[in-house]
Amino acid sequence: MNEKFRSIFVFTVLLMFCYVCYLFVQDRSTISNYIDLEYNQTSTTPWNTSQLRRLSRKQNEEWYNKTRNASFTFLEDLGLKEDNSLYISRVTTDIDTLKQICQRTFKCLAFNTSGVLMTLPPSNQLYREITNLNNSLYVLDINYCDLNLCPPYTVCIYRGPGNYTCSLDSSIHVVLSVDSTQFPAIFPLLYSLKQHHTKPLIIHIVANKKDSQELQIQLECRGLMTSMKIEIVEFEVPANFTQLIYVWDKKLKYLSSTANFARFFFDQLFPSLSHIIYLDVDTIVLHDISELWNEVVTSDKMFVVIERSLKYNFFLYSVSSLYKERYGKSIDMSTPSFNAGIYGVNLDIWRRENIYDEIVYWMKMNKKTKLWDLGTQPILFLIAYGNAKSVDSRWNVEGLGHMGRMNEMKLSNAYIHHWNGLAKPWMKHVKRGDSRYDYWDQYNKPECNGHGSCSNVTRKCICTHDYIGTFCDEKTET
Repeated sequence: MNEKFRSIFVFTVLLMFCYVCYLFVQDRSTISNYIDLEYNQTSTTPWNTSQLRRLSRKQNEEWYNKTRNASFTFLEDLGLKEDNSLYISRVTTDIDTLKQICQRTFKCLAFNTSGVLMTLPPSNQLYREITNLNNSLYVLDINYCDLNLCPPYTVCIYRGPGNYTCSLDSSIHVVLSVDSTQFPAIFPLLYSLKQHHTKPLIIHIVANKKDSQELQIQLECRGLMTSMKIEIVEFEVPANFTQLIYVWDKKLKYLSSTANFARFFFDQLFPSLSHIIYLDVDTIVLHDISELWNEVVTSDKMFVVIERSLKYNFFLYSVSSLYKERYGKSIDMSTPSFNAGIYGVNLDIWRRENIYDEIVYWMKMNKKTKLWDLGTQPILFLIAYGNAKSVDSRWNVEGLGHMGRMNEMKLSNAYIHHWNGLAKPWMKHVKRGDSRYDYWDQYNKPECNGHGSCSNVTRKCICTHDYIGTFCDEKTET
């Protein structure tokens, strides 16, 4: 009797085990076959497979092709929103298995260790801060802006893994850094920007206190403060940072200007901004800057740059060993570099990765032992390495400040002209040759339209006897 009871018991246990395995396999296969996950309205009731809509296997495969090479980022102290979570019957709590399930489940972007998958959210961010600190997320690290998640008339802004914003404020933020020696350049640049944008544009000009006051007067006498949104930001580079500035090549001492190094403080100067476009003042814009802005805000990289043929190999050899020692990986000196006079930057990533500390490190190393000749550009190369997206080369047609003729077709097709080099168009000694100067001249408008002078006291134009008007733009009748 005992023998018979034992046999029945063993058979029953085996049967139950087989049934559990069958249910597990069914749940696993269901996950990969059902897509377009619904939004759960309660956080306690598990979904069953009958509540999911069956869609095509092709969509599953397309989703997997987008995510198969993506990694997951673990975010602590962040959790699922109740209105867009999905319980998968708690099939497993194994992290590696959950990663595979999420990658094969259409619209899955995250999961927690309880076996809860998160779908594409109806709101503009994947996660919100919550009080339950134990409910952290594994977030799929892909560029959500590539998935066309945002509604019409908004712009998708990538802020980091699992975090994007559909912004209604589509203003373009352009930052310039200037000192008094560059005043002749900044006004043509502003006039060119004024004519080449289709989205709201805000210009942020960084200058020291003394120069900012003079700049304010000049802008008002040109009517630019009222016809454009311009913010002048007073800034003095801290003394302890200034001590680190060192340019080894004595012929390039102008590169040690504090206005040049102010770019390393933009994250602090503009704490509310996530993205900016930086332009050297020796540029003019000839194409809609909105298009470059779209490239910047939709990129998941820290930098958006314009590559050029010059390689990283102008560094001294010791840079390679220092880079590997600090970051645990090698730097490929054959990588194409970029000109640092025009670039976009994601300030959220800059802040998150504590880039300021890396800048200080490299400046200390270069002052101690010569690593390069230039000013800020080599430092930007090092912090942007592996974290930059390249865009159309027409956004930086450079070298206009070097003597020698330029290709006319290249000049006419350019989006931005960049007068890097010593031969600036506003300098009297420069010999003019080809049409590059014609492009600059059309935006080089003198103060008070050339028919008066700007008063430092009233900040208004004092017109000559035959002209009147706020900006001396009306000729009197004779």
